[in-house]
Amino acid sequence: MKICHRSYLHNISRFYFGKIKSRGDFVKSTAGSQVIALIDRWVAQGMEALIESPCWKISYDQAGPTDFLFMGADRKHAIHGTIVPGCDASARRFPFVAATTFAINEPLSLLKFGPVYFYRHATRRKMQAACAVTSADAHDALACLTENDPALKLDADEAKERCRKFIAATTIGGLAALLGLQDADASVRQMVLALRYLLRPLPIASALRPHKAIAFPLPKDHANLPFVESFWLSLISVYVSNTKLEISVFSTAFQGKPKLIVGFNGVTSLSFRALFEEQAARDFLIDLGNSHWVEQDGHHDSASMKLSNYLTHGTLSLQQLLITFGEVART
Repeated sequence: MKICHRSYLHNISRFYFGKIKSRGDFVKSTAGSQVIALIDRWVAQGMEALIESPCWKISYDQAGPTDFLFMGADRKHAIHGTIVPGCDASARRFPFVAATTFAINEPLSLLKFGPVYFYRHATRRKMQAACAVTSADAHDALACLTENDPALKLDADEAKERCRKFIAATTIGGLAALLGLQDADASVRQMVLALRYLLRPLPIASALRPHKAIAFPLPKDHANLPFVESFWLSLISVYVSNTKLEISVFSTAFQGKPKLIVGFNGVTSLSFRALFEEQAARDFLIDLGNSHWVEQDGHHDSASMKLSNYLTHGTLSLQQLLITFGEVART
């Protein structure tokens, strides 16, 4: 018997905190006090690291909103939210965070399909958070950020099916076109090979948590962006499925270019600073858009050579690529 409208999320709680233009000091919701304390500590430590940069105010003021997902590969609770650069009535800078905590039965399924599942909710929340940060009277916007959102009750199977249709219908060449790759950019082939090279140690040495994060290119077309995010995260899920890694996912933009950032060491001040400062991002991130190095370092074993040969076919579907990527991971 088919179960209709099966949601990913249970025990949902929404909260917010931070600084907004219409208030003289820190604001926070009555709900989520324990989680607020944890994320506030991360943001505060990140701000301490950020202000070490002489031009931090310029970088901060130019930054846009960032969506995030904090989860464990083997844990049943997660947090999905939005960070917006904010300041109070006295122009003292501190981000505003609006987020949702929830319980999940299938963490890796949420990791793979979450971008599509959360898309409508995240879009609405970003608008509400931006309104709260900038409006002269934020009362209504703040109230909306703690109300129940029907978008969080979407059918999990519907999100999966939409992702699967995209992955089945899109080819490697089609993905390159969506990403707007130029001759100077790394190819999809190079990016996938580099990703395998970087992820291979995770199941073997998951206790040694990587201190750098990986940045993936995304399309500027908002309609396809969550599906491409889902594709990248599906590749990652192959290698994190049997680990205890603390995964952080950020959907943001650098210099107008959308990026997906995935870390495997929880949330650190470095990850926060990298969202706001270009030099910190260069130091902290391994950008797959610059993965030409893989030609020398990354595909000399037989499994990688097999994957490399598949990736030369621009007409290969992303669905077949995922299957081959999984087969190679098991060798």
